Amino acid sequence: MTPEEASLWVESWNAAQRAAAGEVEPMSRDRLHELKDQYPDV
Repeated sequence: MTPEEASLWVESWNAAQRAAAGEVEPMSRDRLHELKDQYPDV
């Protein structure tokens, strides 16, 4: 697992925890574009 993958995993885990706590925050458009740049195949 690369550091990028690790931080992505941690970030998604934190987002899941917030969602479970009822604090859902939509992913920012900038973050979405960042992810699309990192993972063009998805």
